[in-house]
Amino acid sequence: MINFISNNIIRGVFLSNGSFRVANQGLSGNILLGANNLGIQKKIYLGGGLSLSNDTLVSSGGGGSSALFPNGVKVIEDTAYLLSSADAGYYLVAINPNTHFIMPTPCPFSVGDVIGLAGDLDTTTFDVSSTVTDIQIFTGQLPENGETFIMQCVDVGAGAEMLPLTAIIDDNGTFKTLNKYLYDKTVTPPAYDDDAAAGAAGLTTGMVYMTTGSGSAPLNAAGILMIKQ
Repeated sequence: MINFISNNIIRGVFLSNGSFRVANQGLSGNILLGANNLGIQKKIYLGGGLSLSNDTLVSSGGGGSSALFPNGVKVIEDTAYLLSSADAGYYLVAINPNTHFIMPTPCPFSVGDVIGLAGDLDTTTFDVSSTVTDIQIFTGQLPENGETFIMQCVDVGAGAEMLPLTAIIDDNGTFKTLNKYLYDKTVTPPAYDDDAAAGAAGLTTGMVYMTTGSGSAPLNAAGILMIKQ
């Protein structure tokens, strides 16, 4: 066991099973990163009975317990995956590029059901309903680097529908999760001829854009990174 100490207080410790505990005071740390005592399941213990594991996100404490994804992880290999009631309570991870999670009509889930969606590389899309479709999820090099998009089934008065727990943005006709939208705007800024064109499109001072190549010199080259004045 290796201790990390500052001001005569243990701030962290490597345990014998390879885990690392971040401590608040002494050894009463409330965050544990690494394996359990069998060296198998990696967890993050948050204190107060709360934990996050690699196969299930579990919250417990205060005399009761609940599970966000009580059924764990379901690996999705089908690139056109039709969602069903059997997916309730699962964290669905697409492992192939260009996977699309299809929401059938009517909604197959029951009120209270929760599902999580994630994709691995390239474009992963999903439907919320028959009218809101092909929504892009932010994906990373690995699932843990990307986005987990969560939806819950609610009664909207005219039947059950799956509603997202975060925003969906219409980006010039392409639906994206908020994380995907913000990432795209950061990595690939919008293109305009010049500062005036950017302002006319709604950009404000300090926002980033790049040139189209159709502007006057010296902005007659595409891809010049600019800041709106």
